[in-house]
Amino acid sequence: MSKKIDAKVEAVKNVLRNHGYNSDRHGNMIKVLTNGDIRRYKFQDISVRKELKPVKNSLGEKWVHGWIRTRSYYYKDVEIKDGKLSIGKVI
Repeated sequence: MSKKIDAKVEAVKNVLRNHGYNSDRHGNMIKVLTNGDIRRYKFQDISVRKELKPVKNSLGEKWVHGWIRTRSYYYKDVEIKDGKLSIGKVI
């Protein structure tokens, strides 16, 4: 990654840490939600993916599959405003 992207990744990780996310062993940011679901921001070379791993499916059964990608963002589209991520809208 370039120095510019590295700086943006670190800035995004700092914002996520301030919102209760923790780093996993791969450098991704993870947070367990109040309903038990797990939200993850997965950092890649030119983009970051927002993913969800639900505890249960819509029928109330245990979720046995992997991560669900809910959004993907290129670093060039990510901004930090007032301590929050801004990608078209504030997260």
